[in-house]
Amino acid sequence: MKNEEKGYVYILTNPAFRENWVKIGKSSRPVDVRSKELDNTAVPLPFQIYATMCTVKYAEAEKLVHRYIERFTNLRIRNNREFFNVKPEEALEIFYDVQLLIDDAEIEVFQGKAPKPKRKSKKDQAQPERHLFFCTRGGSNGKGYFVKETEEFVVLAGSELRSGECESLSPQLAEKRRAFIEANCTQSKDKTILKADYTFPSPSAAAAIVVGGNSNGWTRWKDADGKTLDEVYRKK
Repeated sequence: MKNEEKGYVYILTNPAFRENWVKIGKSSRPVDVRSKELDNTAVPLPFQIYATMCTVKYAEAEKLVHRYIERFTNLRIRNNREFFNVKPEEALEIFYDVQLLIDDAEIEVFQGKAPKPKRKSKKDQAQPERHLFFCTRGGSNGKGYFVKETEEFVVLAGSELRSGECESLSPQLAEKRRAFIEANCTQSKDKTILKADYTFPSPSAAAAIVVGGNSNGWTRWKDADGKTLDEVYRKK
């Protein structure tokens, strides 16, 4: 019988480590139990829980998170260990990207920033400031804006998505992208056009759908002056 018990993927920080070091692993038990088990003589200070992802597919989710991190560069501090040279907030963004692939995944944030609030209806939302950014890789012509309060990214209606997909795109995400296009786009022989504004949980998730491949949204989205989203919102 298939195991339907939920488990966790976690991001742990430690005051004794460098600021951009995290431990990302999985556990079938509550993460506070696992973090206490790791508090031994090998580390001078206890671990702190930064964020967790709860899902039945926690083993698969952990592999996806590790794969996303290592696809861009080798950030694993030691081979076969679960420690990574990546900022916890960047690891959390990858959690949100992986959440798109896991239907029952629930993310809880304990450090660094408050969890993303539930989205209000369009009627109740205040009109956000629209600093427009563009994505034109691989024949795409996406246009959208960043919502600073929630770190979501809105791709605007009329944006043109890349018709094909990069080889680097995982089969799971490719399947999700095709389902997204079928539900939210109009298609002709050579164009795939977004029918209505769509809010993605992160800039990278938005870029992946627009360009049809894994992409760092913070550097992929650029404004009319050529400045990346990272330059406008993170490097002020």
